[in-house]
Amino acid sequence: MDYTSTFKSKYNCALIADAAFRAGAELIMAPSSLLPVAPQMKLSGPVTIVQANNDLISILAALHRAQQGDIIVIANPVTEVALLGDLIALEAKRKRLGGMVVDGFVRDVSDLIEIDVPIFCKGVCPVGPLKLPKAEKGFCQIGTEVVI
Repeated sequence: MDYTSTFKSKYNCALIADAAFRAGAELIMAPSSLLPVAPQMKLSGPVTIVQANNDLISILAALHRAQQGDIIVIANPVTEVALLGDLIALEAKRKRLGGMVVDGFVRDVSDLIEIDVPIFCKGVCPVGPLKLPKAEKGFCQIGTEVVI
């Protein structure tokens, strides 16, 4: 039986959380600040965690190693840039991954919704990870000019 597909199609998070609580099972949840790019997106499957360090190379390496159905979780100490956009999402779709979780921002949201790979993130920022000196790095803040 394919338990990943069964859980994804039949059960929602609230039902699983209630069942775990009633069974006395330990319940480990993602932070509430991680939200789906589109409300209908769901995740279930084996997880691979990658520490991005504000660099796409580690994310691309994780994509290369990932197997069909895997979920890639991208951890990153810097959250002022988008770590995932349409090109990475297209590769995830091509590899038939279960989805991606970004402990940070994404960009190209309308494209991400159209690509339809489940993606959870903390928010949106148009600037990707840049390898520039700190004085030349862009930043995202509403109401200010972005300088790159």
